[in-house]
Amino acid sequence: ADAAKTRTLAALGADIGDRLLDEVRSLDPDVKRTAPPGQGVFHVAVATDGAGGGRHLLLQRSFQSTDGLKHYNFLLEDSGSDLSIRFVSAEPHQPAGVTPLGEGAAFHYAVQDGCRGLRRVRDDTLDYEGCDGAILDGELVEVKPALVDEVEGGPVFYRRDLSSDAAESDIERGLRLFKASEFAPAAEAFEAAGDAIDPVAPYDASDLLYNRARALEELGERQQALAIYRSIGDVSYQRWVDQGAGRIEGAPR
Repeated sequence: ADAAKTRTLAALGADIGDRLLDEVRSLDPDVKRTAPPGQGVFHVAVATDGAGGGRHLLLQRSFQSTDGLKHYNFLLEDSGSDLSIRFVSAEPHQPAGVTPLGEGAAFHYAVQDGCRGLRRVRDDTLDYEGCDGAILDGELVEVKPALVDEVEGGPVFYRRDLSSDAAESDIERGLRLFKASEFAPAAEAFEAAGDAIDPVAPYDASDLLYNRARALEELGERQQALAIYRSIGDVSYQRWVDQGAGRIEGAPR
């Protein structure tokens, strides 16, 4: 596999290895050479620009330094007549692959605590990094838990607009308010979120009902909460639903 990747790079020019090494050394003079075959990582992806006929190459590669192996992310552009290195950065974590995103790139990484994150490069600039990031049909989204309780393997929702001035969705608002113990507006937000369920995200109206029941339970509106708990059935976290109903049914009146 590494041999095929090496041939892909070699097709860009006989000096491509030296150019990448020079770029890395400009960031870290302790780097000595490209890691030999079988050592470190070597991830490559190629995306063709349908309009101009050029190619974008995404690369994660390891290099030997005086401190051991170090990893780097690269975004290259091949116009057919010229090759430019548009982006290069050190990768402090374990590289985990590359994904083309239009004329940009997603560089994936893994951390020992279980995080599998990514860094997005657009317009030759790193504009996103985080453990919640995921690529969905060519779009960068953040994957967030959809329930107010920490349920392992529970439903999630997709945060699609990752700009700093993005408007807060109803489900985001409800989760934030619940965490802040503002249960009345949280219950209202979860009710409103039912009118804007993402048809692609793996959560549904039952999950919003559970969140609303939890908020009402915290408010002391026990009978309303119990009625909602009883209306929810056949969800993956049914034990949590039954426990909610049980807390109310077993509470002193």
